[in-house]
Amino acid sequence: EGTAFPGDEVREFKPRAFKAAQRAGSEMIPMGIAYGDPTAYYTTESFMAHMKRIACLKRLRVAVEIGEPLVVDRESPVELKDHARERVEELVMRARSRLEGRPVMQPTPSLAGG
Repeated sequence: EGTAFPGDEVREFKPRAFKAAQRAGSEMIPMGIAYGDPTAYYTTESFMAHMKRIACLKRLRVAVEIGEPLVVDRESPVELKDHARERVEELVMRARSRLEGRPVMQPTPSLAGG
């Protein structure tokens, strides 16, 4: 999906990116990001306007959670996009918990298929 929307929303992934990763024989690394300032989230502006707005913030607390690589050749792109979205949602929740100083939930078993 590649963006950060207000409320830590993870929107629908597109299967085309997963199909491209399958053709390339690559893995995908799921990541979850939570920002401490709601103005850091992407809205309707252009990407460059968004980046400029973030660059103008004097301080920005950010938490990032990085998941295990997803092996992309074991499922269809549609199945994989759904599994990846679930994993990213979990990672965003972990990042939000860490950013807010709450106990971080244990990760679910790897969706890497191995």
